[in-house]
Amino acid sequence: MGEDLRGLLRADLDAERPPPLGDLVDVAMRDGRRVRRRRRLMGGGGAAAVGVLALVVGGGVLSGADELGGVAAGLAPAVTAPVPSGVPVTRAAGKSPGSVPISPPPPSVSPARTRTLAISSGTYGPAEKRKKATSAAMVYLLSQLLPSAATGDYSVAPGGELRVRAMLNNGLGPGMVSVEVTRIGVGPPVPKRGQVAKVSIAEFPDDCRRDTSVVAGWPDGTQVRLDVAACLPDGGTGRVPAPPMLDPDIGAKIAADPRWGTEMDASLVDVGGKRYPDLPVFAG
Repeated sequence: MGEDLRGLLRADLDAERPPPLGDLVDVAMRDGRRVRRRRRLMGGGGAAAVGVLALVVGGGVLSGADELGGVAAGLAPAVTAPVPSGVPVTRAAGKSPGSVPISPPPPSVSPARTRTLAISSGTYGPAEKRKKATSAAMVYLLSQLLPSAATGDYSVAPGGELRVRAMLNNGLGPGMVSVEVTRIGVGPPVPKRGQVAKVSIAEFPDDCRRDTSVVAGWPDGTQVRLDVAACLPDGGTGRVPAPPMLDPDIGAKIAADPRWGTEMDASLVDVGGKRYPDLPVFAG
C-alpha cells in the first residue's frame, strides 16, 4: 500500500501545471526598467525643472496658455526702471561696483578770502559845488581812475540807476568791472561824510562772475561797490573765462575815492554829460 500511495501522489503531481516562472521574470524586468526610468527623470528632469524655476524667479513671466513644453516661448524679459540723473543711489550689499550707478561728489568750493581796512579819503571843501550824480558822471570818473590803456566799452544800468560797467583789456584777455553807488539810511541825525572809508575786500577763487568784490562805506551811509569779473557773458549760453584785470588793492583805492556819491562835483556831472551823452544800456 505504501507503493500504491507513492504512485498516486506522483501521478497527481505530474498532472499539475508548472509554476509561471516566465511571467515572474517578465514582471521583474519591467519593474526594473521602470525604476531606472524614474531615476533618470529625477536626475535630468529634476535639474531642468530647477532651471525653469530659476528663470521664473529671476524675472521671466510664464504665459497662462503655455504648458511646460512651451516655457521658453512664454518667458518675457524683466524691465528695469531707469534711475533719474542727479538722484543719489546707495550701493546695495553684494553688488559689484559697476552694477549700481553712483552720484558724483559735489564740487568743492573754496571759501572767500576777505579782509577789511580803513582808507583816508579826505573831504570836500565848502566852496565846491555839488550836483545830483548821473551815470555819465560816474563813467567819466571811472575812466580817470582805471588804467587808461585797459579801459573801454562803457555801459550803464537801465532806469537811471547809479551803476556803470567798463570792459577791461590789458593784453591778456577781456575782463569787466562794475561800480554801483548807493546810500543807506543812518541817523537821525545824519552824520557828516567823514574822512575815513571802511573798505572790505573779498576774493572768490571759484566764482569768475565776481572774482573780486570791494565795498567802501562812509559814516553818512554812502556806499560804493566795485566788482571785478574774470569771465564774460557769451550771448546767454554760458561764460567765457578771462584773467583778472584789476588788482584788489587798486580796486580798494578806486572804491574809496571821495568823489563818489549820490551827489558829485558839478564839474564831473557837466563834463560827463558832454563826453558821454548817449551811453549804451546793459541788461539786468
